[in-house]
Amino acid sequence: MITAMPGSKLLIKNIIGSFMILIITILSISILLIPNIMELFKSGFSSPVASATALAGVLTVSFLFITSASWFIQSIIDYRNARDLDRLGLMTKGAIIEKWEEELNGKSVYHLQYKYLTHLSATQITDKDTYQQLQYYENVFVLYLDNLPHISRLDLD
Repeated sequence: MITAMPGSKLLIKNIIGSFMILIITILSISILLIPNIMELFKSGFSSPVASATALAGVLTVSFLFITSASWFIQSIIDYRNARDLDRLGLMTKGAIIEKWEEELNGKSVYHLQYKYLTHLSATQITDKDTYQQLQYYENVFVLYLDNLPHISRLDLD
């Protein structure tokens, strides 16, 4: 199931957040891990424990950097897609095919699943008023990208 693309304003927050995580990761690596690993390399691997510690440090550094860099890159891609959807999105008709509510951290989250272009469907999180207003099989307008039709969003304006 495809999740609908949120608005570009929300994705700017994601870019800033993932960039901050990337910076914190790089600072943590440079301040905490690299000096300890370098000390192990200087003193030599005199025991299996020292070798295991060095390997764990290298793997930790690699994981932290690759994960945070991936989040940052994905947030930039998502922002670009949302911006393209705002600027270049094509309008089509769709229909609500499913709706449900779930509790997450004590708050209600309202989901709408819609179908468009005869073979695609996506799920979008909405507010309570929109959720209550839209009915099953009700026609809605959907914005989608012509070159990437799986990127879409309900046009609720």
